[in-house]
Amino acid sequence: TYTNWMFMGSAKGASIVVINENIDGEYAVVQSKIITATGKEIRVDYRLYFNGSKWMVYDILIEGVSMVSNYREQFNRVIHKSSFDDLLRVLRDKIQESKSK
Repeated sequence: TYTNWMFMGSAKGASIVVINENIDGEYAVVQSKIITATGKEIRVDYRLYFNGSKWMVYDILIEGVSMVSNYREQFNRVIHKSSFDDLLRVLRDKIQESKSK
């Protein structure tokens, strides 16, 4: 996945360029792009919320795909196929799996 690529070291030589930022009250969007070492550009936008003392990222869009929406769709599929308890079990298993790596 993109996240694995970023954290496993494949981002060496990449740079991040902020394109624009837009603040509307308590909400903001920061538009950026990652330029890889090979010159490929990946659009990454951050949605932020000001909680009264600091800005907090609540969603990241990679090439226009919202991580929040993506996870919501995945969660809904599990819930519709089985149950909320199964979703919790799957999430707990993934957490345990990532801790053991």
